Amino acid sequence: MKLDRSSLVEDSFLGLGTTCLESRRLGIPSCGYELNPFAFRIARARVAWNFDEEDMETELSRLGNSVPVQSVPASFARWFPPGDLTPKEILAIGEGAKQIVNRDLRDFLLAATLLCLRRQALAKIGSNPAWIRIAEKLDRRRPKFYNALRAKSHDMFADQLQIRGDIRTPVKIHEGDILAAQPDGKVSAIISSPPYLSRLDYVMAYRIENDFLATLHFAPSPEELRSKLVGGVIKKRESTNLKPREEWGSLSNEILGQVKDHKSKASKDYYYPLMLSYFDGIYRWLERSWASLTKAGAAVIVVQSSYYKDIPIPLPSILVQAANNAAFKRTRVLHRSIVKDHIGKIDPDQRAHASDKVLWEEVLEFRKA
Repeated sequence: MKLDRSSLVEDSFLGLGTTCLESRRLGIPSCGYELNPFAFRIARARVAWNFDEEDMETELSRLGNSVPVQSVPASFARWFPPGDLTPKEILAIGEGAKQIVNRDLRDFLLAATLLCLRRQALAKIGSNPAWIRIAEKLDRRRPKFYNALRAKSHDMFADQLQIRGDIRTPVKIHEGDILAAQPDGKVSAIISSPPYLSRLDYVMAYRIENDFLATLHFAPSPEELRSKLVGGVIKKRESTNLKPREEWGSLSNEILGQVKDHKSKASKDYYYPLMLSYFDGIYRWLERSWASLTKAGAAVIVVQSSYYKDIPIPLPSILVQAANNAAFKRTRVLHRSIVKDHIGKIDPDQRAHASDKVLWEEVLEFRKA
């Protein structure tokens, strides 16, 4: 498929924005959807080109004169030592950034602020490496936050100048749920990597940053967001009335049966409903993708297999079955490779269930006609 200025590329699960960035560099119009507020802000910053260094300096100087806020909500204050004035300074800078009229510059400086937060906070990686936790004490020296923000902003701007393309190339990044967006049948190609069935909590991985955005009313609370993600958390067994559907394919239903009957404690009450929700969301996304594409359009997606305990989950093959059932006419594997390094090789708990996990990453193409 040849893409040009008359095409439209969509990334349904945009993440940090690489698809839209590369499309804009190549002069191809694009759009993306991202539900995680932290990732959305970083993605916006990467294609925010409508300002120059003088504009940035003006706003940075203004932010440097921000008066610290009087109080800090507990949800954000907990990430800092008791009595620390840093969160008051950070929130004042955030409030100041909200007043920037130039949206590109506002999102760029908000992203720089987000990328400076973790070094300032009581943060550690717990037993789950994808979940940030509150540490008991700081184990590093901290630069003054404003100085760190200035340095990060200039580094980001220098990097951006190296890759900027034609600013006239349209790009639109939406903050929200792809499943809530109406398809319009004008998308030439969908290029995306949907969430893997690995039970990673993408909102909690950036909890400090998302708490900051929620405090400034840029985003809902992380707790509210978590259940909206495809493959997100299930709070109660009763929270889903889903049942396996034939359209999802025989492979997904076979996996669901194995998980439901698994002897481990949480399999039936938690992980089984979680996977039901995942397969339901993925299938609805495939249906939406088909409806969004032009007649000659195609979806190219990257997916990876995984395990549940000792149960291998061949997600690429599952999605091929689902895509065929969602009316895609042709499906094929463009590339397949072994994932050489993954947590299953080093995590003792995972090795106890399957000592030699082999994971595959595949690039799949689904054509509408």
